[in-house]
Amino acid sequence: MAFVYINSELTQSNREKIRSGAGIWGQIREELRFCGNKHMNEGPWAVTDWPSKAISGNPHDFYSEAPYWWPDKDPSAPYIRRDGELNPERFDKHLAAFKKLGMTSCMLAIAGYYLEDRRYFERMAFVLDRWFLNPETKMNPHLDYGEAIINICPGRNAGIITLVSLNRIVHGLGFLATSPGYEKLIEGMKDWLRQMIHWLKTSNNGIAERKTGNNHTSWWNTHIATAAAFCGDEETFSGCVEFFKEELLPKQVEQSGEMPRETSRTRSLHYSLFNTEALSLMCEAAWQKGIDLWNWKTQQGVGMLEICRYLLPYLENPFTWPHPQITGDIIDDQIVLHFAALRMGMKECIKVNNKLRRGRYLIREQTPIGPLALLEGFEEQYSTVIDPWV
Repeated sequence: MAFVYINSELTQSNREKIRSGAGIWGQIREELRFCGNKHMNEGPWAVTDWPSKAISGNPHDFYSEAPYWWPDKDPSAPYIRRDGELNPERFDKHLAAFKKLGMTSCMLAIAGYYLEDRRYFERMAFVLDRWFLNPETKMNPHLDYGEAIINICPGRNAGIITLVSLNRIVHGLGFLATSPGYEKLIEGMKDWLRQMIHWLKTSNNGIAERKTGNNHTSWWNTHIATAAAFCGDEETFSGCVEFFKEELLPKQVEQSGEMPRETSRTRSLHYSLFNTEALSLMCEAAWQKGIDLWNWKTQQGVGMLEICRYLLPYLENPFTWPHPQITGDIIDDQIVLHFAALRMGMKECIKVNNKLRRGRYLIREQTPIGPLALLEGFEEQYSTVIDPWV
C-alpha cells in the first residue's frame, strides 16, 4: 500500500465527492485548486543552491544552525543557549527550503489526485527530483550537519527534527504512486528513504536522538515508521510500534497526561502539542495496518486518551495554560483532536476543533499530512453544530 496515514477507499470516496462538489466539497475543490496553483509557482530548491559551513565541504550535505543558540560577546567563545528565542542570524537556508519543499510537494500531490490534473503531479516530480535524485543537486541521505552550534559542534542530533517535512513528502508520494509514469522516481525515493532509515538507526546523531527522551525521540520514531511503511519494511515498522509502547508513552507521559519534558520548556504548550502530533501520526500509521495504538495503555494506565484529556481544556482556552509559553502562538485545529474523536470516542474534541477552525479556509498548509478536511471523518465532525456564543 502506497499510503501511510490514509487508505485508498477514503481517497477514492473523497475524490468522488470533490468531483460532485456537493455541500462543503465544492468549497474544498475551489480552495484546493487555489492552493495547488499557488504551489505550482514555488521552487524548485536544492541544497546545492546555498553554499554552507558544513565541515565536510560537500555541497550535497544538508546544513543548518541551531535556532536557540546565540553568539557571546567574544566571537571566539562558544555560543549561548536561549531556549525559545530564535537567532535571526543563523544559517537556515537549507532548512527553510526543505520546509517549503515538504509543503509544496504534499499540496501538489493532493491537488493532482483530487482535481485529477496531472500538471500538479508533474511539478511535484520535478521539485522532488531536483532535491533528492538529480546527481548534480541531490541532498545526501543524512543529517550529520544539522543544527550545528558555532564554536561547539559541527552538527548534532537535534537537527533530525528537520525530517518533519519529510513526513509530508512521504504522504504526498502516496498520491503520486497512484498515477502511472512515476515508477522510477518512486523507486528512487524509496532507495533514498532506506538510506535515511539506516542512518537514523546507526549513526551517532541518530542514536543520540533516540535517547533524547522528549519530542525529538517521538519524532525520530515517527520518521522511521513513516519511511518504513512507505518502503514496505514491516520489520522496521513493527520495531517502531514496540518503541512507542516500551519507551515513548511509559517514559514521557505522567498519569495526568502531562509530558514534563515538554512543559519544562519556555514554549511548553507549543512543544506539548508538537510531541503529541508525533505520537498521533505514529498511532494513525499503525491504525492503517490494523494495530490500535490509540487505545493502548501502559502498565500505569496511561495512553493517548490521558494526553488528550490533559490538553483539551487548554486548547479550548489557551490563556489558562499553567506552564511557560514565551511566544504567542496562534493555535490551529489539531490533528490529535480529530483522531481522538474518531478513534477514541472523545466527541468533546469536535467542538474545540470547530472553534479553533472557525473563520479559516478548509484547505490550508496544515499538519504534517496536509489539511484535516481530507482525513477520515472530517465531514461528520465539521457538520457538528456548535454554540456560536461558547
